[in-house]
Amino acid sequence: MLTNQKGLTLIEILSATVVLSVVIMAFVAISAYTGLSDRNTDMKAAAMRIAEQKIHTVRSYVSLHGDAGSLADEQEGEYTITYSLMPLGETALSDYTLPPAGQRVSLQAAVLISSGLEPEPRLLTVVVSWGDEL
Repeated sequence: MLTNQKGLTLIEILSATVVLSVVIMAFVAISAYTGLSDRNTDMKAAAMRIAEQKIHTVRSYVSLHGDAGSLADEQEGEYTITYSLMPLGETALSDYTLPPAGQRVSLQAAVLISSGLEPEPRLLTVVVSWGDEL
C-alpha cells in the first residue's frame, strides 16, 4: 500500500468544480442584471432628452404664435409622447393612464398662452413612455 501519494482525489476535484461553477453562475447573473440596468438607464436618458426637446419646441412655438397649436400625442421610435396643457393649479392628467414609473419620464414647464388681452399661464406636461403600456 502506497502512503506517500501526491495529487488530488476525485472528491477534491469535484468539490472545486462545484465551487467554481457557483462563482461563475453568480457572475453571469450579475452581468445579466447589469446589462438590463444599463438598457433601462439608456432608455430613461433618451426619454429625458426627447421630453426636453418637446418642451423647448412647444415653448418656442408659443413664443412665436401666442398659442400652443395642436398638441397631439406622438410616436417617436419606441417612445410615445403625450402632451397636456392645463391651467396652473390642476395637477393630474385625467384622461391618460400613466404607465409604471420605471417606464416613463415626465417633465413640466410653465408657458404663457395669449388668449385675449392678458397672457394666461399654463402648465405644459410632456410624458414620454416606452415598453408595454397599461
